[in-house]
Amino acid sequence: MTAIKRLTLIILLGMSYDAMAGKYAAEFLRIGVGARALGLAGAYVAIADDGTASYWNPAGLADLARHQVLFSHIQLFDRLANHHFANCSIRLGSATGLAVSWIRLAVDDIPRYGELPGTRYDRFIDPSLRSTGTPNGYFGDIEDAFYASFARAFDFDLAIGTGMNPSIVPSRLSLGVSYKFISQKLDRAEGKGQGIDVGVKLSLMSFAGDDGDQQRCLSFGLTIQDLAGTPVVWNAGHGTKDQLPINLLLGVAYAERIPFLSSRLIISLERDNSYEKFNRLGAELAIHEMMALRCGLENDQWAAGAGFRLYFLRLDYAFVNGELGNSHRISGAVEF
Repeated sequence: MTAIKRLTLIILLGMSYDAMAGKYAAEFLRIGVGARALGLAGAYVAIADDGTASYWNPAGLADLARHQVLFSHIQLFDRLANHHFANCSIRLGSATGLAVSWIRLAVDDIPRYGELPGTRYDRFIDPSLRSTGTPNGYFGDIEDAFYASFARAFDFDLAIGTGMNPSIVPSRLSLGVSYKFISQKLDRAEGKGQGIDVGVKLSLMSFAGDDGDQQRCLSFGLTIQDLAGTPVVWNAGHGTKDQLPINLLLGVAYAERIPFLSSRLIISLERDNSYEKFNRLGAELAIHEMMALRCGLENDQWAAGAGFRLYFLRLDYAFVNGELGNSHRISGAVEF
């Protein structure tokens, strides 16, 4: 590990522990999950309809088309850290879904250095008292979050207009909740916490054709992360208690079928109110329901990706541009 990488690692760990008591508590939960969502730069709160909805908007679990097992593994920060996400989602009828998920960020082999003997003057005079650069040992940083999520949808017809012949728009209102348990361990320090995320998704649909295919859909998504705040209590000896602040994700997405291309286009816009605030814009073109092309923008950082579906297998890829380095995200899913 080079000196530059070590310095970067120290900064990251500083954000994950010491600074965590303030603004950046459990920052690993802001990384995002799922290559499809990240290929859209995270503009997913109004789209979420797969296992990653447990993270982005739990209400989207009500729109599961099938049962699903999803997994992703990525390396971040120039391979300093490993990020894992695993999910199992169950479709209970056409309007109910539940899921369990696991997120982990881990950094291994962090060098440990002991206290140097003597004073600064002593070390200046006697070179034998100075550091040799050899660590006394190594330790790790492991950050986990476990989610249990549930969603229920309610279908209804929305009447738009007045008079005897209002326009009837088939609609769906989905409500969801995710309970999460957070566990963090940095060397000998351990922190644990529990929190709740809630989500709402409203979809207004239009159908046409003899087969009744959905022609277009306008969706609104709202997620409140860490409802009432999520405390993380550390055993650091001073009663350190971090607080994840309440965060609001608000988005809208529009989907339109393009019959002559046998495809579907989705445009999504989202506002993430965490910390510095993030504006996200994403677009997806799905062709024959077998291949998808994606791109997105989060403030001034861009992302792009692609997806492939073959029978019950799904593979998604995203390239994400970031201030701490670019990363490749890959996730795979089995649907049944």
